Amino acid sequence: MTGEFKIQLKKYDQAVLTRIFNQEYHGKLGQAYSQSAYNDGKIFTKADFCSGTITAGSLLLIYTLQADTLMCYVETEVTQDLGVMKKAINTYFGQVISILDKNKIKWHHPEATIKLEKYPFYGYLKTLPKRIRAIFDEKWEKLLLSPIASILASYCAIRFNLLDKDEYIKDVKKAVILTIEAYIGLTAILIIQILFKANKKEFTFNI
Repeated sequence: MTGEFKIQLKKYDQAVLTRIFNQEYHGKLGQAYSQSAYNDGKIFTKADFCSGTITAGSLLLIYTLQADTLMCYVETEVTQDLGVMKKAINTYFGQVISILDKNKIKWHHPEATIKLEKYPFYGYLKTLPKRIRAIFDEKWEKLLLSPIASILASYCAIRFNLLDKDEYIKDVKKAVILTIEAYIGLTAILIIQILFKANKKEFTFNI
């Protein structure tokens, strides 16, 4: 099992990228490559990578640019644990985008892949708009469906003389209050998302 992630760059210069990554990773490309699955030189040689690093249990190799795309290879000592691989990818992804941001290199469209035997699993970055959409989907029933259903049920009851107008008005008021409460709760959640989670950038894998 191996992993990769890639990022498209809006401004790219291979010499600049090589320099900044080797400064951050203290020239550990040779050490990382020598302990990788590519160290026999049959598929990729050391020259195919511009930088890399190695930590306890995992390594990162950064390919030389492919057009405007920065591709990164991740390998872990534990080969059958998806959790370990996901953590390693997100750890190195966080490091790489931090280095890019520090050097004011704009990036976009991040993608990640975990290759488990013949079956690849893809990761996506859960951005703030996606988190907001998820909240709306989760709160849909409380925001609209429950109040509307309550009003319709009360209306049908009064049409069939099962409910008088005073009780109908009470039910409508209750539905309006429920809707307002739901929107207040949603607004609070959105504020929390924006203030505390907006900068959290990591891949989510649907495995």
